[in-house]
Amino acid sequence: MAYAILEKTLDYFLHPQNAWLYAQDVHRAMTAFSGSPDPIPEHGFDFFLDWFGFDFQFRPGQNLLRYASASNPMQLGDDDVAALREVSENNRYDFFEVMSSGKHIPTELKSVRDGSCYTLPASERIRKVRVGEVIVCRLGQMRGEWHLMMDQGVGMYRPSKRDKRHMREDFPIFNSQVVWREIVTANAVLLNAEATSDGEMLVSGFAPGGSHQEDDDCAICQAMRKAKAEGRSLTHKELTDAFAEANRDKKQKS
Repeated sequence: MAYAILEKTLDYFLHPQNAWLYAQDVHRAMTAFSGSPDPIPEHGFDFFLDWFGFDFQFRPGQNLLRYASASNPMQLGDDDVAALREVSENNRYDFFEVMSSGKHIPTELKSVRDGSCYTLPASERIRKVRVGEVIVCRLGQMRGEWHLMMDQGVGMYRPSKRDKRHMREDFPIFNSQVVWREIVTANAVLLNAEATSDGEMLVSGFAPGGSHQEDDDCAICQAMRKAKAEGRSLTHKELTDAFAEANRDKKQKS
């Protein structure tokens, strides 16, 4: 439910039929996210979506979710508006250490940066993680419970004390744009990770994984690869068409 309402909101604002309303906002967000007119690489799209929803200033003083809950352009019911408002006001993107995880065991996560703890419902499990691993993800609160909102597949299997000190001290501002720029595209130099020739991290440091690798042949990935090969950015129509097609594919597989 928690992720579903986020997905529904992103789908609405990126949908081709709403391009006449939001195309300029999407272009502004993509340029601001990457700091470059170049296309966002395919494995950066999950990071962009999280930042677009939670951190990008969609309107003065409002991120996308706050704007959506306040103005309700999707014409949601009262319960969904309340849920969207709660998630927009109560969420956390951080380095989380896995304190407990397993079948029929609630997943407990502890912020490496301030020690605060969050427990997910027993029915909600993150991708395969091990106790002691540090993952980067977004949690959101809905109806008083914490849920996984975005798991971008970035994690460190065996963080040292020095690694954790870097996590606490070297990121005064921490969001998915920072992770994309300073950990993923910068090859996690600050965290002592080694880099492969194609710019992805080995498991000795922060290792990208998760949905953006599993869905390598999705419509969004294909469109981004095509644009990159042509040395250009995706147009808003191409992006939203690809997003809509990826959603159709996902629904057919589910």
